[in-house]
Amino acid sequence: KQLHNKGYHGSVSIKGWDCSECAISTSRFLLNYEKENVWKNKLFYDIQHVEDSLTQDWGTDYDIILMNPPFVSWELLSKLQRESVAECLPDKISKPNQAVAFFKKAMDSLSENGILGCVMPTSLFESEGYKPIRIQLKEELHTILAAKLGNFIFDNALTDVSVFIGQKNSNIIQTRLIWCKNENGIAQEALRSLRRIEASGFVEIDTDKYSIYSPHMYPDMQGSWKIISRKSSRFKENLTNAICVYSKARYSNR
Repeated sequence: KQLHNKGYHGSVSIKGWDCSECAISTSRFLLNYEKENVWKNKLFYDIQHVEDSLTQDWGTDYDIILMNPPFVSWELLSKLQRESVAECLPDKISKPNQAVAFFKKAMDSLSENGILGCVMPTSLFESEGYKPIRIQLKEELHTILAAKLGNFIFDNALTDVSVFIGQKNSNIIQTRLIWCKNENGIAQEALRSLRRIEASGFVEIDTDKYSIYSPHMYPDMQGSWKIISRKSSRFKENLTNAICVYSKARYSNR
């Protein structure tokens, strides 16, 4: 629908996998409606019911990959699921969350200018164990948006949730960050503000509940991917600059 609203007149090929027969049936029904009423012979889709889409061949030529992968800890995975997760990740990552395997496979499946949009556990950006993934991420994709949304996104789930949007060979220079205080309803409020910012042309917003801003550098000079409030970011930048000035002055006086 967004492609249609933006005036795109080319063809669209959609591929998808899910372990839910209900989700597959719903997707096929809706896509068939779009094909018959809007896109006609310009829409092609292949939506498959599979037990584990990590075992499927995704290819390497996707322009857009959008995912909300399953957040399942290593301890809760079956033997077969552990094998499919391990096959997607470097050997040095110990006991990964299943969602990280989906993220890594998606990075490897993008086309030359492909875009990845993904809901992820915040541990991807903060855990030392996922450093190899972040190294590849920095080398291959420019971060367009990264958001730390907290624990109140999914019902009956305690996982700290983040969102990542990035593109290969992007000409977008700035990165936008969203930080949310970990309280119920604040993430939704922040996302509504993001839409207002994009519509009005404002650069940033900073409140006690959430921040939306473009940092000087992301990840920062210390290599940290952790998303913090705008106030904390300014303090960190000022402190780093002060340390650099002090170090230079001390060196020049020797």
